[in-house]
Amino acid sequence: MLSVIVFAAVLLWAIYRFNRSADGSEILSPVGAAFVAVDLETTGLNPESDEIIEIAACKVTDGDLNRVEQYSTLIRVRKVPSRIQRLTGITQQMVDEEGIALELAIREVLSFIGDSKVVAHNANFDIRFIQNAADKVGVEFCNEVECTLKMAREMLDLENYKLATVAKAVGYKGEPNHRALEDAQATCVIYKQLTSFKG
Repeated sequence: MLSVIVFAAVLLWAIYRFNRSADGSEILSPVGAAFVAVDLETTGLNPESDEIIEIAACKVTDGDLNRVEQYSTLIRVRKVPSRIQRLTGITQQMVDEEGIALELAIREVLSFIGDSKVVAHNANFDIRFIQNAADKVGVEFCNEVECTLKMAREMLDLENYKLATVAKAVGYKGEPNHRALEDAQATCVIYKQLTSFKG
């Protein structure tokens, strides 16, 4: 339990950000990451007709829990449905004022991921949206993918396998809250714990 708490603290407080510098250029992260946990918030469930409104990723480099990087951005969309605003707290004003274009967001996050393994909770959902966006932009996305939902179902006996439920089961002290960065952080911890159980 102590190791889970320590890792969660490291993840939340000892990270350094991937972002754009003051002049707009990308700050690129080191290569050779063990995995990158990703999470999306979207306007709906269909990658063909719905849109990504937020994307985040947490990278663990070489298995070193003291070197966790993160990327997060809102994305401009035509309309954030009211039910999604209630679920996520992401408003139309937020994406209008703080969001960036989908093409830029996908190029940035795929540059951040590099050739690392991608991890997501219910990965089929996130990967379909990322793949669809990458195809529209004309960039390649063919990384190895692992799903913490599938892993949890195989390894844990729980009432349900929602992200928050699985996170609590492995000792994560944060609060997954339908915001991409917080949920990616939780997925990162879940993956590390589940792979340690397997080992």
